[in-house]
Amino acid sequence: MQAIEIRRKVTEEVFKEAMRKGKFGITYTGNLVDRLGGFIDYVMIEAANLKRLPDYSNSTFNLRAKTVIEDSQVVPLIRYYGYELRLVLVMSC
Repeated sequence: MQAIEIRRKVTEEVFKEAMRKGKFGITYTGNLVDRLGGFIDYVMIEAANLKRLPDYSNSTFNLRAKTVIEDSQVVPLIRYYGYELRLVLVMSC
């Protein structure tokens, strides 16, 4: 269980870094990460699955998580739907 929690924290940090590169603020990014647990778990699982592919068999977990996040195009989607997404997140609290 402890290994899963460590991977989850690493995945959260990789996602936060991707959001920072997308010019999102620290507070917004932190709040978003707190509410996107399902997406963080998805990235974690997909990054682990990438290890089975020959191209990623020797790569680090961080690189695989970054690849999954970039391939998902989630940062541009959050940028595009930013205001609507904020409304949904605020209303879900």
